Amino acid sequence: MRFTDLLAPTGALLLASALPLSAAALEDWQFDDAADTQLNLVANSVGTAFWSNDDDVKTDGSGNLVFVQGTGTDPDNVFRNATLTNKDLSTGTYELSYRISAATLAGGDATGANVGFGLRDDGGTDLFVVRLMRQNSALRLEYRTASTTLLDNFNNNLTTLADLEIRAVVDLDADTCDVYWKLGSNNGKCVTGLALGGTGLEADLVRLAANTNVADWGAADEVKVDYVTFGTYTAPTPQAAIEDWQFDDAAGASFNDALNSAGTTNLGGAAANALTDGSGNMEFTVGSTDADNIFRTSDLSDPGQTTGIFEMEWFVTSADLSGGDATGANFGFGMRETGTNKDLFLVRVHKQNDTLRLQHRVGNTNTDLIDFGTTSVSDLLIRVSADLDTDTFSVFWQQGTGIGQCVSDIPMFEPGLSFDIIRTAVNTNNIDWGPTDFALVDYLTIRGPSAVAAYLSLSIVSGPGAEQMTLIWPTATPGTAVLESSTNLMDPWTEITDTPTVNGDNNELIISTTGVPKNFFRLRNP
Repeated sequence: MRFTDLLAPTGALLLASALPLSAAALEDWQFDDAADTQLNLVANSVGTAFWSNDDDVKTDGSGNLVFVQGTGTDPDNVFRNATLTNKDLSTGTYELSYRISAATLAGGDATGANVGFGLRDDGGTDLFVVRLMRQNSALRLEYRTASTTLLDNFNNNLTTLADLEIRAVVDLDADTCDVYWKLGSNNGKCVTGLALGGTGLEADLVRLAANTNVADWGAADEVKVDYVTFGTYTAPTPQAAIEDWQFDDAAGASFNDALNSAGTTNLGGAAANALTDGSGNMEFTVGSTDADNIFRTSDLSDPGQTTGIFEMEWFVTSADLSGGDATGANFGFGMRETGTNKDLFLVRVHKQNDTLRLQHRVGNTNTDLIDFGTTSVSDLLIRVSADLDTDTFSVFWQQGTGIGQCVSDIPMFEPGLSFDIIRTAVNTNNIDWGPTDFALVDYLTIRGPSAVAAYLSLSIVSGPGAEQMTLIWPTATPGTAVLESSTNLMDPWTEITDTPTVNGDNNELIISTTGVPKNFFRLRNP
């Protein structure tokens, strides 16, 4: 049940699904049992783990396990542990996922009703529980160890919801957990780097914890769970860089001249107030006039990208925008199409009402991702994943060693746009920026599928005329590929720079064979 593409804190793309392609199920309850199957009898299609019975928790015959108000003596709650088929897990990365088909927690006390799942050490300590909780008369999603971390309050206005998918990826070596969730057609979200309930704990049990007592739970309240799955998890291999500016140039290198260590393009034009600082950063400072902003476009080394997933990542060493107007100063990057000059999106640090926010800008609409509550930030990692097949993007951010957060499934400006240009947009005019304001960017890196060595095809046919041959290769060949010739395999290769003719899906280049023949031709990835 794949529902989105999210960002892993490692930089790899993390496929968010009921069970990702990179995971292998170890325990799997789909709750497709006959109606009224009791909790202890529901089928585990992979492992042997099971929960002991509770008379008030049964399947509905439509693929759900249903929690209702407890009928026993108050407190009649459901706390159950299912011993893993292979317990004593102390190393590696695992995933626990479940889906709430529907939930109504509108009766009972204002705070208390909840349903959740997690992992537990057989010594009696929860590694974590992720639960749907009623608090202050509204639903919220929480991460629970000895303390509680609020993940989502759903705008504090829900007592009923449907189609909530939850994934918890637990790293037993780092003693951390990353939680990903998506409610219906809303944006997916995540919080990463959450601490487990202790260090060195083992995963021994799948924990079920539900407060269903008659005080907390209304008579008509119910929660339907579609599945619970536990399995191993291996993060996908990160994509390699296709453009990479580390800004390690000598002090004073212009924006246009900064070294691109992965691609062939530059950043699209010099600016007097965007220079390397000699300490590994590009430094943006105030412009000289009220119109002196930095808007630059940089062609991709291999433009015309219409499919696949591309990452754009940058790191803000530090920034202080405490001077200037209360609203207006910003710096950020995005992706743009050449033909229409339309931005697919921009992601930027923006000053508004005297605080910095991380925003995404699509068309003329700005959406805050987080309000930092101050006019300065440091050690801020920003990573954007753009899916050109779904025309959506995701944003991940993290400050220092704190928790990371993400929002996914954000629509781009319009469907079908191509990724041709890296867009730099910085409002540095001397109205919005104060005289001592600055932003230091440590690096800007673009990753994508073009970084994988492409299969290159080159055909050679005689003709069309006497003493002529024609070289034929697909128009889909990466633009970075080099066409070369040589008279002997032991001799140097010479690049052929003649412009081919496009014939359908192929490039065609006619070569004369008079004089000294060129006996060998090749296409190569540089």
